[in-house]
Amino acid sequence: MGLKLRDWENTVELMPGFCVIEPHRPPEQQGSIILPDKAQDDQSWGRVVLMGEPKVPGHDPGFEVNDWVIYSRWAGAAFETDDRKDLTLMRQEDILAVILGD
Repeated sequence: MGLKLRDWENTVELMPGFCVIEPHRPPEQQGSIILPDKAQDDQSWGRVVLMGEPKVPGHDPGFEVNDWVIYSRWAGAAFETDDRKDLTLMRQEDILAVILGD
């Protein structure tokens, strides 16, 4: 990944209609079952860590920071930071569902 941001939460101002997702990463495999790379890269859900204003003022996107969401598989642009790896910047409209639970 080409972009690395230091202290990114204080240096990034999101454009309206965008959010930053921390994709779910399964724990490292400890057993004898080895998944092919394609199966490991097939993750399309994660936690919202930063949100810009809604694109349409007054519109509720239906999710907020710290929600777990499912998003379009090819959505967004991945970037790397010093303290968090593999974050994804995407449009709020690419969020398909909110994962409910305790």
